[in-house]
Amino acid sequence: MSFYKQYFTIIGLLALTIVISILLLPPSMILAHTVTFIDTKSFRSSPDETPVRTKMDIGNIEHMRGFPKAIGKWEGIDYETSEIEARLHADVILMRAYQSPDFYQSIFLLIMKSTDPGTFHRPSVCYSALGYQIEEMGKEEIPLLNAEWVSYWRSEAEQKATGSINANRLVVFKESNGKVTERRVVLYFYVKERPFSDDELTMIRVSALVPINMSYDGVLSLSKEFMGEVVPYLFEFYEHKEKIIAAHLAESGAGWLLMTVSVIIPLAIIIYPRRLPKKPFDKKRETTAVVEEQPKFTIPELLAEVENNHRIATESWAGKLLPFYTSVWDRSVEAVHTLPANLQGELRQAYVDMGLANSIVWLSTELGHRSHNLDESYIKLCTSIAARLDGVIPLLKRSDN
Repeated sequence: MSFYKQYFTIIGLLALTIVISILLLPPSMILAHTVTFIDTKSFRSSPDETPVRTKMDIGNIEHMRGFPKAIGKWEGIDYETSEIEARLHADVILMRAYQSPDFYQSIFLLIMKSTDPGTFHRPSVCYSALGYQIEEMGKEEIPLLNAEWVSYWRSEAEQKATGSINANRLVVFKESNGKVTERRVVLYFYVKERPFSDDELTMIRVSALVPINMSYDGVLSLSKEFMGEVVPYLFEFYEHKEKIIAAHLAESGAGWLLMTVSVIIPLAIIIYPRRLPKKPFDKKRETTAVVEEQPKFTIPELLAEVENNHRIATESWAGKLLPFYTSVWDRSVEAVHTLPANLQGELRQAYVDMGLANSIVWLSTELGHRSHNLDESYIKLCTSIAARLDGVIPLLKRSDN
């Protein structure tokens, strides 16, 4: 394949990747000026991820000091944090104890942001370093009453709807002389910008002391309620099930046309150079070029690559995006015309699907833009590839005989 054709193939694949990525995004993520994510994981995405828009500049300490001290029935008291900031190399730390006349003790709020990944250790690690032992770890759904929702794609009534986020739950305790002397329940989640700034991370944590020898359910419920009141002061929320751009476009004929054209143009960029007529050469030069550029193509090589790709496509999903092999196909694509017409068509379509799957792998791993929608698209492509290769492999074996 000439450099000219390779150049257009790369441009076409990049354009196709961008088109697919845009079609799989919700419209609000394109229109919102500051989109971040709440998640239970720190430096990678998870099914708990929730897209939000910040209402406060969490990276500005002066701005964060203006975070309300009065939240519902709770009144907050600030802690001095300069020593902790220096020790942890944190950009912003807000630490407060909130008290309510309806509760006999304080609930502690910590908001910490840093561009230094070394600042953040999982609270389970931090509490262990402070002499605590882990009693329980899990997740909790935090209800958000009267949360403000971004208005781009929601009616006024929908903006007042109740939502929720997921947070990590941790129960820890301290012992002295074999007796439990302190017990705490901790709720926390991370706030991060994606896909290009995973080194910028915020942790929001709520903690409270719980009875030593009794159930902590009451304190946990109150902590969840408090966190649910805190979060809407910081973020506006998007609908978890907001339709992606492709779904919006599919609702009209013009939308279908736009999607079709958007996909056809990159495919045309990939395919068109293959259809260009060869430049005239003198006979001697043309003979030499044919000898040099004749694809090295054997059916056993292609069959081995197809069987490897079939194995990848049929492998049980374990959350890992595996790239497909295309090197033999890339150097033999111009020679497959010697194969039966039905086999050519199935092979071409299978390798088009593999190219799309590899674009998703590249987008997720190299750019860090992995999402549940991309995972689902990859799984569907694997299913399609496996079905096509089920028919291709017997035909290739017969052609080799």
